[in-house]
Amino acid sequence: MKLRNFLGLIMLVLLCTSFTPYRYFATTWAGTAGNQAVTRAALQNAVDLGILTLKDGVTIPGTTPLRCVTKSELLSWVYVDPNDSDLSGRSNSQLIIKNSVTAKTAIIITLYGSPGVGCEEVYLNADANITLPGAITITFDWCADNNASATAYSLTINSGAAGTAALENTDNFGGSGCVGTDVRIKPSSLSVSSSLSEDSYVILVYSAFWDNGCNFGGGASTDQICVKGCS
Repeated sequence: MKLRNFLGLIMLVLLCTSFTPYRYFATTWAGTAGNQAVTRAALQNAVDLGILTLKDGVTIPGTTPLRCVTKSELLSWVYVDPNDSDLSGRSNSQLIIKNSVTAKTAIIITLYGSPGVGCEEVYLNADANITLPGAITITFDWCADNNASATAYSLTINSGAAGTAALENTDNFGGSGCVGTDVRIKPSSLSVSSSLSEDSYVILVYSAFWDNGCNFGGGASTDQICVKGCS
């Protein structure tokens, strides 16, 4: 019995190492049982399906897809609830099982510019990818190449909504005939506030129209991002 127990312990140590009998581990999220260790391949599959959201600049290593994921790797790679009762009780080097993974809902806020009537107004819009369960306020500094500017300006998307529009021509950056007027948001000043649980939601702010190469009378800098209001 002692020898059998010893051999069983050795097998546990070998699990999810380079010597793992890979055929026993799932490569998809759906194929992973709740009490089964999550492989890198299964985690990537959950990202591909939109079940989990990958953190910016992160790539799940594909060279060892059947290697199991540790707690520290999980928290570094994807947005999950770190206070999940099972996950929080594990050490950083311990393997995680599927039931330990509680995904955060990703709320993606997209900022973009759009022209107003006659292309003599500029609007800065903030849209969310889902109908919000609670209000979200984005605060930032902005400036334009007609020397207009404002600090601590806020855009709010209300609970139950998915978008809003603000920063209209009344803020004095619309320009004349939409010639040479670009609005810049300073990313170092950007902050987000809401009443949503940080364990359940992650708020990401993007803009497809951000461009550091805009002409600016005061000189473009790396801490100013241009949102073009007109084509």
